[in-house]
Amino acid sequence: MTSLAGGVSLYADGINLFSSNISVLPSALDQLIEGQSQLSSAWNSYGGAVSEIHDGTDKLYTETQTLPDNINKIIDGNLKIRDGIQKLKEEGISEIRDMVIENINKVKSGISLTDEINTAYKNYKSFMDNDKNQNSQVQFIIQTEEIKIMEAAVENNVEEIKSEGFLDRLIKLFKNNQ
Repeated sequence: MTSLAGGVSLYADGINLFSSNISVLPSALDQLIEGQSQLSSAWNSYGGAVSEIHDGTDKLYTETQTLPDNINKIIDGNLKIRDGIQKLKEEGISEIRDMVIENINKVKSGISLTDEINTAYKNYKSFMDNDKNQNSQVQFIIQTEEIKIMEAAVENNVEEIKSEGFLDRLIKLFKNNQ
């Protein structure tokens, strides 16, 4: 019996220890539940972050698939630009340069001609007015063939016109025009 009494005593001590510590159990369970909630929330955040990383990686993969082709297009475009600039240099700019030089020479020739005309104008003296022999503003001189007047023919025509009447001359005018 001693062993039964010792066992009951040990059982009673265990129950006392259990009941004295059982009061801590609800607060410990609350802490356990709070910890489980935080752990669940953290796992949800972690899962969301992993999902976002997956989506971002998938998007990055999808959008960078065409990157080599696009880079090749950029390279081709740059080569076309280079070729176009070379063509412009060889054909366009050289032609423009040649035309500019040609036009500058024409302008120089025109200026030279204008200077010669102005010099000739300033040095021109009119031979028509020997007394004053001064510069003229405007004078036109035309050389024509000599005009010869036949006096006998004119006199005959005048006599013929005098002998005819007005009506005779009018009829003769219309006859000659037919």
